[in-house]
Amino acid sequence: MQYLPLMLDVKNIPCLVVGGGSVAARKVESLLRSCAQVFIVSSHLGEELSTLCSQGTVTHLTQTFDAVPLNQYRLIIAATDDEQLNQQVAQAAQAAQVLVNVVDAPQHSTAIFPAVIDRDPVIVAISSSGASPILARRLKTRIEAMLPASYGEFAKLTQRYRHAVQQALATLPQRLRFWEQVIDGPIAEQALAGQMHAAETHLQQALANATAQGDVPLK
Repeated sequence: MQYLPLMLDVKNIPCLVVGGGSVAARKVESLLRSCAQVFIVSSHLGEELSTLCSQGTVTHLTQTFDAVPLNQYRLIIAATDDEQLNQQVAQAAQAAQVLVNVVDAPQHSTAIFPAVIDRDPVIVAISSSGASPILARRLKTRIEAMLPASYGEFAKLTQRYRHAVQQALATLPQRLRFWEQVIDGPIAEQALAGQMHAAETHLQQALANATAQGDVPLK
């Protein structure tokens, strides 16, 4: 593989975006959805980024890029329409050993943004390693249609009961059988149909039965 598939935790972590236009705004949006601390370097900001700065959602740095200490950032994104500046950002970031993404230039990047299907906390990321972004988007559209939004709520439901299952069922094989039957059975069907209360009730009953009867199969 050309790239290591990796989920990066940037919650409350400083990330730098170089650029102030619409492309930069899309990258800023992705970072904000991941709860990053976002800093912007640009001599001009578009309307969207100007609004975010005025609201205090992101921070606009007044200095030029070459005056910014890069080692305080986890990720740097070059999103300008100046190819030479983008390459300068990439070289400086790599010299500082900071991950860098240059928009539409994977050859200058040490990190790339995949096409994302967000069913938080379930995240599906699709990448063509920069070979064909439109193919990645097409695959995203097809897979997205297969994954209703309720997958995220179902994942949150199972997350709430992980500790209880771990306490109730002593061995790893028991816990694996329990969760496999939850995910492959009627409890999942109810959750994915939006019947979350019924799914949780049946999950509680199934766990009580498994605990009382020593890991019996779910019905």
